[in-house]
Amino acid sequence: MPTDEELDELNRAFLRSLEEDDSFGLNGKISTIEFKCRGCREIDDVPDLVVAGFQGDLKQNEEVEIEYPFCGGTIHRSKKDSK
Repeated sequence: MPTDEELDELNRAFLRSLEEDDSFGLNGKISTIEFKCRGCREIDDVPDLVVAGFQGDLKQNEEVEIEYPFCGGTIHRSKKDSK
């Protein structure tokens, strides 16, 4: 049976391997999409993975709308001004 010291070293080695491998993509850049609340007009960046989760239920040309947790309003993809 391994000693406590050996178990501690195994745990440290396991944690180091998680940091090096980044198996879950936690160290990578997260791309976002700008959304704007129809209620309070606040602008927020939503991870594109969250938006993609809602797109499967939409009909063609239908827009993703999500409840904004800060005011309870509805946020939608922001239309940026073209200059």
